[in-house]
Amino acid sequence: MLKNLSIRTDRYGFISSKMPAAPETSRKGILACGVAAGPKDIPETVVEASAAAAGAAKAANPFDVDLYKDYSEFFTEEPEVPERDVSKEPLRIGVFVCHCGVNIGGYLTIQEVVKHAADLPFVVYSDESLYTCSVDAQKNISEMIAQHRLNRVVVASCTPRTHEPLFQNVLKKSGLNPYLFTMANIRDQCSWVHMDDMPAATEKAKELVSMAVAKATLAKQLKRKKINVDKAVLVIGGGVSGLSAATEMSGMGYHVYVVEKTDKLGGNALQLGSDNYGRDISEYLCDVIRNVSTDENITVMLNSEIHEIDGYVGNFKTTVSTPDGNKEITHGAVIVAVGANANNTEKFLYGKNNNVVTHLELENQMNQGDRYSDSSDVKVDLSGTLLNHCTCPPDSSVVMIQCVDSRDSSHPYCSRVCCNQAIRNALKLKKSNPECNVTIMYREIRSYGINEKFYTEARRAGVQFVRFDDSDYPVVSEKDGHLLVTINDSLLGKPVEYPADIVSLASSMKPDITENTRIAQMLKVPLNQEGFFLEAHVKLRPVDFATEGVYIAGLAHTPKSLQECIVQGKAAAGRAATVVAKDMLETEGTIACVDTELCTACGACEKVCAYKAIEVQEIEWRRQKLKKAVVNDVLCKGCGTCSATCRCGAVDIGGFADEQIINEIEYLLRQ
Repeated sequence: MLKNLSIRTDRYGFISSKMPAAPETSRKGILACGVAAGPKDIPETVVEASAAAAGAAKAANPFDVDLYKDYSEFFTEEPEVPERDVSKEPLRIGVFVCHCGVNIGGYLTIQEVVKHAADLPFVVYSDESLYTCSVDAQKNISEMIAQHRLNRVVVASCTPRTHEPLFQNVLKKSGLNPYLFTMANIRDQCSWVHMDDMPAATEKAKELVSMAVAKATLAKQLKRKKINVDKAVLVIGGGVSGLSAATEMSGMGYHVYVVEKTDKLGGNALQLGSDNYGRDISEYLCDVIRNVSTDENITVMLNSEIHEIDGYVGNFKTTVSTPDGNKEITHGAVIVAVGANANNTEKFLYGKNNNVVTHLELENQMNQGDRYSDSSDVKVDLSGTLLNHCTCPPDSSVVMIQCVDSRDSSHPYCSRVCCNQAIRNALKLKKSNPECNVTIMYREIRSYGINEKFYTEARRAGVQFVRFDDSDYPVVSEKDGHLLVTINDSLLGKPVEYPADIVSLASSMKPDITENTRIAQMLKVPLNQEGFFLEAHVKLRPVDFATEGVYIAGLAHTPKSLQECIVQGKAAAGRAATVVAKDMLETEGTIACVDTELCTACGACEKVCAYKAIEVQEIEWRRQKLKKAVVNDVLCKGCGTCSATCRCGAVDIGGFADEQIINEIEYLLRQ
């Protein structure tokens, strides 16, 4: 099939894509993502899918292509079904229990759960289906709503995290308020955890269905508020991931603000020469920087920092400190691409002997030799060892030490790119001078995916790989003015000394924790324990934050390769486009609500709100001006912290009201 489509593949049969252009393929207009383009895990697959969506949106840019000026010729919106007011109707609840193949039906008795649900108060319809999320099953739910005049719906199946919006949409298309839907998770909480005890799993499923019905009986028709959307996007960071995101957003026709704290764009990629395939990174980066700098849709602010960020999804207001003073900008979404830095060690004589360098410094020096190879008088001096045009003198020795300050108590994470960078540098040294002795000392080699072939290639080229124990690192010393690396060889079972002209260290990647914390507090987004930004869900939302309208890309997220940074930058642009492409956004209905009668304006709720969504204000109430807690419907995320803190019981969360929770408990105790 790929051959018929004229799409190039690699030697393993995976779809081939050029490093800077990924996920584009050899055929314009066709994009590849997921395992079709190589072996990868779920998060990488989801990221590439978002990047591919961004590429498709860029190709079909309505701002530039006359073909898309009249959308009515190509797209038709479904007519909005008028919402039925059920506030005065008697309760009529429908329960739908899912088999989910053997996922649920193989470990509990579905028929018993259906029969139990039918006997619960206010339940007028109860049935089972093989896959409730299928199109046919959704159609059946809609038909049953109409046939039995249902005004509450309960689905007992899998997790609401993935499927609740799907069923809420079914209710919306059937004329019911989507918040009249309740879900019981009998897969994760019953069949999966009690797969060895079918009777217990069945009984627990009955209890969960009872509680879901109890909650549904007191469900209310919650409303969503519509807000306007600012079409611009803010990108924090001018590294390769930030530039990738900015270029993609501009290609879709949106204005982008790029804020970079240094005096130039490019970030860490400025120190890289070529990728594993020998493709020139510096040339690609120069083109990107040039395009961004001259793009009318992109405003670049160098030597600038974010001073303050206010607002919410669709309507952010940011103050940027620039050399010309503070500048205020408005935008609908934010992409965080602040990057990370190499963590320079104090071990292995680094900083004390000039012949001890990091992998990045070594690559940068070799890169400079390549760039200026036309000049006969240019020589790169690595403190006594001359690298003329990226070559080593005959019989010279380079020793590379992996996992420096990585995967230990201080930095427990793996920086991922170090092994591939060491192999890339080793191959380049071997190519320039086959007689050069290159030794890589490692704990484990992680040349993941198709990069394994470069590990094999390095071994064939004569690169030595020597393993050391986790608790027994090599020792670098000076002897007679020369470097000496001593390692306890696990295969030989004794210490071995390696003379070295250059010692290259795999320094770990380290985030700027102070700066990341400052930005995280302004955007109300979390960091992990290492100081990197934490995504909303590692598999389902790897580019999103829990805070809507804010997205993440590149080394700000976690250590990753250049191509992964480029792809995630495009993915972040794709996700941001889901916000700025809309003229209006709808807020959630499951937000805090204050009972003004009970509120004493103590301010406890205001103190604990992480989103600054509730504050005590002076309002007009019963012809008097009194202080009461007021909720900002747009900022509120419905986390419930204010409700749990309120000593007066004045704050409730829509869809999770106190009376609903109490009713669930009462139904459970009736069993």
